[in-house]
Amino acid sequence: MIKCVNINHPDFDQLLKDSGMDPIALSAEMGVWMEENNTDEWPTLEQLGIIKKKSSFISDRFKDLLSSKDDIVIKDIEQFIKGLANTFSSKKYGGHYTVRRDDIMQVGFNQAQRARDIVAEINRIVPDLLYLQDNPIYYRNQQTGQYLINKDTGERVARGDVWTKVIISETALKRYLASRSQLSFDFDQPKGLSEDDVKSIEDTMPEFKGLIGDTLPIEFDQFENPEADPRLVNLIYAEAKKVGELLDAQGDTARPMALLDAIEDKVGLSEVNAEHKKLIQDSLGDLADVEFKIIKRIDLHSSGAFRKHIHAYGFTHISAKDNTRTIYLIKDNLDVPGHGTFDLLASTILHELYHGILFNAIDNPTSEAEHELSREVNKLFKAAKSQTAFTTHAAYKNVQEFVSYGLTNHRIVS
Repeated sequence: MIKCVNINHPDFDQLLKDSGMDPIALSAEMGVWMEENNTDEWPTLEQLGIIKKKSSFISDRFKDLLSSKDDIVIKDIEQFIKGLANTFSSKKYGGHYTVRRDDIMQVGFNQAQRARDIVAEINRIVPDLLYLQDNPIYYRNQQTGQYLINKDTGERVARGDVWTKVIISETALKRYLASRSQLSFDFDQPKGLSEDDVKSIEDTMPEFKGLIGDTLPIEFDQFENPEADPRLVNLIYAEAKKVGELLDAQGDTARPMALLDAIEDKVGLSEVNAEHKKLIQDSLGDLADVEFKIIKRIDLHSSGAFRKHIHAYGFTHISAKDNTRTIYLIKDNLDVPGHGTFDLLASTILHELYHGILFNAIDNPTSEAEHELSREVNKLFKAAKSQTAFTTHAAYKNVQEFVSYGLTNHRIVS
């Protein structure tokens, strides 16, 4: 059984700061290590194989950029990485900034590791924002510009080295901006919740009536955070507890639409989640009435293939054997104080519905309803691609990208 780690302990907070990791991920790694080594002593970062995070000028500059405006866009990120640390190029090649190079034929190989370090550093702040994409370099006559062609295959001859694009994920940026607009677990806020704030919350969401008190929860480390506002902390803890209670009430399985209805009744759905719920209901109908399995992290330790999902809020498993899809919600990743919110639960349900049903139904339909959905979406994709002036845009690469962009980028659907 995985050992528990007190995430409110000051020593854990220091490990968290040194590692730069997510608290759920770090506590899980520690618990597994303690169980495997049969000890109650906490491991060091070195024992966990985690490199201690160093303070960085790049991290500080990037945080300044994120805090400078509410609506960060891809162009802002591009301007930030342009020529960054003399590692990324100062102009675009093939529509992207790249690991710095002197010309099209000569990549700055000594910059490759530095580029990976910078990407990792930025992704610790905005998860999955950047990734590096290697592209082969081919032999070419520098006078004529013609490539050397293999006569047997008719293909260009690769030199064996690469040039590297810096790809920026619009989805990751939107996910980050959406998450920071929610109530954050920030105990250093100069302003806590006033009595009027509490009354407004209780009037709007009766679920929290009587729970936002003036005494800190006993499990909260007030010595580590002496300035914490008790009302704010109680609200955060209360919401996480209510999320857990809702999932417990479902038993081992749940119906997604029933869960979303329950969340809407308790606290309401955000405008975005309400729109996605309606979209799924309108487009999928009975296909959306699938069964979710509710599990805990410990359940994944005995399932080797599933261990990679141990830090996720939910995931979808597709069985190649019988072509079935099973969607899982991981309860103790969804009800952690500071992370566990009804909005996160609703977003996770909708996210898994898209991936578990819509995307896979299009790609590999099994029922007549799924075949019909797949035909209609493919028809729409072909019509849109034939009419757009931007055929090289990633949205028109394939039907999956078209659906992904169509759900997140209003320019595609309009």
